[in-house]
Amino acid sequence: MTLKNLAVGVAMVFVAACGGTETDPPTTQTKKLNVEQTVAVTSAAKKLVLNNTFGAIKVVGEAGRTEIKMTPSLKSSDPDAGNIQVVESNGEMLVQVNNTSGGTISVEGVVYTPTALYFTVTTSGGALDLSWMVGGGLANTAAGNCTIDMELGASSDLTVNTSNGNIALTLPSATAASLTASAGGGTLTIAASLNFDGYPAMGNATGDLNGGGDSSISLTATGGNITVNGK
Repeated sequence: MTLKNLAVGVAMVFVAACGGTETDPPTTQTKKLNVEQTVAVTSAAKKLVLNNTFGAIKVVGEAGRTEIKMTPSLKSSDPDAGNIQVVESNGEMLVQVNNTSGGTISVEGVVYTPTALYFTVTTSGGALDLSWMVGGGLANTAAGNCTIDMELGASSDLTVNTSNGNIALTLPSATAASLTASAGGGTLTIAASLNFDGYPAMGNATGDLNGGGDSSISLTATGGNITVNGK
C-alpha cells in the first residue's frame, strides 16, 4: 500500500488455499468510510492482514462466521475525504482505506471475522484489541495498548509488540508454548496457572508454558507492562 498522500491505510488480505490464476481479472468495489461493510469469505481463507496508520483497531473472532463485517468510525475530516476500496484478485481480497482529500483522516474500526485466520494487525497510532481468535499471528502498535484474548493453535507463532503501551495476553491455562517476553519500561507478570518454568527478572523472561512445544510466543513492550493470564 502506497503511503504517499495517505493519513490512514487499512488493508485486509485473505489468502485462499486454492484461488484464481494470474489471469483472473480483479474485481473492485468502492465503499464509504463511515458505512458498515460486509464481505464474504470462503472457507479456504487462511490469513487476515490489517494495517492502520492511525486509529484503534478491534478484531473479534466469531465461530461459524463466513463473512467479514467492518464497522468503521470516522473520527476526523468528512465522509467524502476518502473511501474503502475492496479488491478481489488471484485468490486474495484487499480492503483498503484511501485518503482522497489530502487532509487528515482518523479511522477507528471493529472487524468481526472467522476465528481461524492467521492475523497480522498493525497500527502506528492506536490501541489493538483482539478477542476469540484461534491460531497465531502478529499484533504491532507504536503507540497504544495491546489486549489479546485468544487460543494459540498447534505449531503456531504469536508476536506482540508495542513501543508505548501495555500488553495483556490471555490464553487457555493448558497452552503449551515457548515464551519470550520483554517489558523494557515496566513489570512482567505470568499467571501461575500457565506453569511457566522460567524466572521473570527486571521485566524479562524466557522459558516454557506447560512444558513448551512447537508453538512460540514473543512479547515486547518497550514502554509498558506485560501481563500473561490463564483462563
